Amino acid sequence: MDSIQFLEEFEGKLNELSEEVALNHLLELSKQAQPYLDARHILLLRLNRCILKAVAPKLQEGNQEEDNHENKFKENLQIFLGTAFEVYQTQIYYLSRDHIDFATTYKDISMGIESWLSLDRRVFFQTFPQWNTVTKATNMIHFCEKSFQRISKLYE
Repeated sequence: MDSIQFLEEFEGKLNELSEEVALNHLLELSKQAQPYLDARHILLLRLNRCILKAVAPKLQEGNQEEDNHENKFKENLQIFLGTAFEVYQTQIYYLSRDHIDFATTYKDISMGIESWLSLDRRVFFQTFPQWNTVTKATNMIHFCEKSFQRISKLYE
């Protein structure tokens, strides 16, 4: 399949997604797109925002009693923070720094890092080497929270 044909089919799949699409389906679409689309492609931005919407409720289901619940929670948190950071890195190319979507992304990143720091710092530092110390992680949290507040004030 050539890349133009893939783009047309992939955009069609994104347009057909329902609000209740399964996280696994979205992750599979992301894997399919990797050989064809640059990491900063606008269609991947759309897909990654759908992934964030699908994984967020799973992180809020923290009261379920399951043997494997903590591992699944960590897996979902890794998907959430990794995807939020991908969204951020792509938004830099397409949006002004004052765009309201940045505020949401900043909030997602700060919440993800805070959750990891309270859950399992060792795994967090290994998984996200760009924040491999408490200082780097808290600096990013502070940057995100400050940016969130600045942008939110613009839209009040």
